[in-house]
Amino acid sequence: MNIQIDAVILAAGSSSRMGRPKQLLPLSGMFLLEHVIHQVADFPFARIFTVIGHRADLIQEKIHIADDRFQWLINRDYQAGQGTSLALGLRQVTGTHPAAMVFLADTPFLREETVSTIIECGQEQLQQAPDPFMVQPYFGDTPGHPVFFGHLENGLESVGPGDRIGQRLGEQIRRFPVQVDDPGICFDIDTPEAYERAVKIAALNNEKHANLHGGEETDESVADAIRIRRG
Repeated sequence: MNIQIDAVILAAGSSSRMGRPKQLLPLSGMFLLEHVIHQVADFPFARIFTVIGHRADLIQEKIHIADDRFQWLINRDYQAGQGTSLALGLRQVTGTHPAAMVFLADTPFLREETVSTIIECGQEQLQQAPDPFMVQPYFGDTPGHPVFFGHLENGLESVGPGDRIGQRLGEQIRRFPVQVDDPGICFDIDTPEAYERAVKIAALNNEKHANLHGGEETDESVADAIRIRRG
């Protein structure tokens, strides 16, 4: 049975640092965005909205999702900033369901238990009070994604065009940080170097599923990649 929570995947960016649409980078036998969509679809969200903008026609041509919950949203103003995609996605949610989980299109290494933990924490807060709030995972001192937004009926006006995952919104509503043992919440793919690292991590994941390696080695590879990117 579906939960009364929607999922929003932000995938409208121009991938300027990558030099080509990162939504269509191959990873583990499918496109990067496709990989993330399938990860999200493994959870019983009521609806799954994926916001696209740059090369939207090409993305829709290449990626086909056979799931009745899935819907593309086209952000014509994506160049104005990520906040336009966030607001577009969240406005599809409010008025129908009380909450949404916001994912990024380039974070393919989230652990299943992490997403479940954020959902559970968000559901608990939904029952506490009707005020807007957000739940965000942290790996150590570093915030990551997905982010759970609840009771946003009176909060969306705070989302500005350049707002990255509701930073200004998060400053005005209740925030609940949740510690998780998952470096994948912090690993996104913005550059060719990060993509090369992601391909290697995905290969380790495939070996793990073939019982050739344990999960700890894969998680450590993600953590190593994060440390490398931070310098």
